[in-house]
Amino acid sequence: VPDAPFDLVHCTEVIEHVIDTNAFARHLARLTKPDGYLYLTTPDAGHWRRPARFIDWPEVKPLEHINWQTRKSLSALLDRHGFDMVHVAFNLKPGLRTVARRRSA
Repeated sequence: VPDAPFDLVHCTEVIEHVIDTNAFARHLARLTKPDGYLYLTTPDAGHWRRPARFIDWPEVKPLEHINWQTRKSLSALLDRHGFDMVHVAFNLKPGLRTVARRRSA
């Protein structure tokens, strides 16, 4: 896929299925033009409503969901790939709904 910078990249409920999150985030950065936005959602492993026993959480789906993000880990991942998180929506459901902006070159 050639570089195709978009003003907005919409990525919902995908990253938890990806083996190499760094390669995935790098690809998202290639698709998002500088000063463009990324809207990304994923289950939130650090959410206050997630069961204390991780395995009891319905979002734990071995072989389907293979990695987990918290607000902090997602922010660090996106930061490494040139994004600043500008908004994380309040969510009663244990999920992250984030908007990130790709930094200018």
